[in-house]
Amino acid sequence: MKKEEIKALWDKTSFKNSCRVALRDIYVVWHLINQDTEYENACELVVNARFSNPSTAVKLHTQFHGKNKYYKKYDFPTIIKTGDIISIIGKAYGLEIEDIEKFKELSTNYTQMESSISNPQNFGNEKIKKEIPLNTILYGPPGTGKTYHTINKAIEIINPNFDFNQSRKLIKDEFERLVNLGQIVFTTFHQSMSYEDFIEGIKPETIDGKVIYEVQDGIFKLLCSKASLVKASNFENAYQLLLSEISSTTDGLLELKTPTGKSFWVSINSKNNLTLRTGTEKKQQGTIIKEALEKEINGIRAFNGWEGYAIGIINQLKEKHKLSIGEKQIEPFVLIIDEINRGNVSQIFGELITLIEEDKRLGKPEALEITLPYSKVKFGVPNNLYIIGTMNTADRSVEALDTALRRRFVFEEMLPESNLLKNLGIKTLINLLIKHKELLWEDEEWINNIEPQVKHLIIDVDVYENKKADIDKLYGQKLTQEDVNEDLFENLNKYNIKFIDFKALLEILNERIEILLDKDHQIGHSYFMSISNSDTPASELHSIIYNKIIPLLQEYFYGDYGKIGLVLGEKFIKYLKPEKDKSVFAKMEYDSVEDLLEKPSYIIIKYDSKTELEQFIDAVKSIVR
Repeated sequence: MKKEEIKALWDKTSFKNSCRVALRDIYVVWHLINQDTEYENACELVVNARFSNPSTAVKLHTQFHGKNKYYKKYDFPTIIKTGDIISIIGKAYGLEIEDIEKFKELSTNYTQMESSISNPQNFGNEKIKKEIPLNTILYGPPGTGKTYHTINKAIEIINPNFDFNQSRKLIKDEFERLVNLGQIVFTTFHQSMSYEDFIEGIKPETIDGKVIYEVQDGIFKLLCSKASLVKASNFENAYQLLLSEISSTTDGLLELKTPTGKSFWVSINSKNNLTLRTGTEKKQQGTIIKEALEKEINGIRAFNGWEGYAIGIINQLKEKHKLSIGEKQIEPFVLIIDEINRGNVSQIFGELITLIEEDKRLGKPEALEITLPYSKVKFGVPNNLYIIGTMNTADRSVEALDTALRRRFVFEEMLPESNLLKNLGIKTLINLLIKHKELLWEDEEWINNIEPQVKHLIIDVDVYENKKADIDKLYGQKLTQEDVNEDLFENLNKYNIKFIDFKALLEILNERIEILLDKDHQIGHSYFMSISNSDTPASELHSIIYNKIIPLLQEYFYGDYGKIGLVLGEKFIKYLKPEKDKSVFAKMEYDSVEDLLEKPSYIIIKYDSKTELEQFIDAVKSIVR
């Protein structure tokens, strides 16, 4: 076997996954089933099952490690060596001894697989640590998964050990958990977003029936404040005790003193913040916000001119209510800005464009602070705050990012990934089988309502009908969502059930769009991803074409239906020959009236989603042909 052939074999994702899964299976078989069996025999059993008899492999997978609990109960025995696994796998593939040695040299995951044996809890979750930029923008055409990937990136920053080989629901649950903890903030820029919303501004507020104007922190400044809190304390508990102390006074006023001995009074307003009163008449001066006190405790200057009053309150918290301050580990925070170029970015960021630069962050040698225009306090951007933005390159109605902002961000291009649609048809069938596993092939519900939707997506229905019995015999009602992987797709693809080639469909559409416009206006793969999870996939495709793709093309081509026809073809766009004469116009001398009458016109051919679904599917297939 040639060296390049061995490398090509190893580089196949499905083969790598099989090798890794084989490690788990071997341990389960050897430790839980055949403890009296020779170790080599257990290896042979599993490897031959996984690489020679797929049905046995699926059975092993489902019965034992599919639920990921048996193998985690024990340490892997030291006898298991990755080299042994590769040797046995090599034999199963008919490799010679010298080829197997080359195999070990070429296997990029060899070292990781070795280390995973000694630590089975981390098996399959090894991560290559990488430096993550503080400022990143994901950019690309619509539907390429930019917002989708911001969720993954944010979790990876805050919880680098999180296992992404889980369902999307569990990933979203982790994202929501971090949002609720305040470590992730998600916002969207738009034309009305301002510096006052994002950084700080003077805004009206009604307190105790009176309208007052105060400087309020915006989204970014609030998150910077949280990210800068490096000292843990029992502030919340101490503050509540202070409120109770104020409430217990006869007039609702508590007298305190500044460090110089000057008396002042505080009361509680309707939002549980403190109202400051000074002088012999105890005149109201303004509001001391709870969050600002916490910042001051953590070394962040939050008061300009009122520092003495703030210190007086903090001293009361320490002396009377046992406020304690201790160090805590600095945690990462993430700000996700969706559609970052839809707002006037220079205006929204203002002078902070300089401060977000990596070497200007607090804690860096070149760190900078500025005095904010409204609050007059010193402000800097902490080094543990990450900014992730998304930018739609096809949106014509947005502001262009200026050079000053561009050079402060790392740009990651997100292009359509047609490979993600490679097995969309078979995945759709699998998901329907799993969802409706209680139904048999001959049940009326399956025959009349569910199966017809699948058949619409199949090129040769006769092949599908002939292979149904084989699929049922091999998998039947045994499939679960945990079994859905590349190995399963490869096994099912051997039955040669040909579906609409969604991968080719996306590539052809984008090739035509790129010729007529540019690559920034391509169509993303995510437009089609919902098909595989739909109970009515053919109808879902109908909705995608008419409610998403065609309106997008109308926007791209400014209503030039001739060009839309060049993308979708004559089964979607019909050319109408000019048949009107100039009598259609009002009486008026006009030189180019004949040219107007010869102007071509087009209409969209709309197939009914219920009565003309077959004709619609045929029109889609014609794009690929």
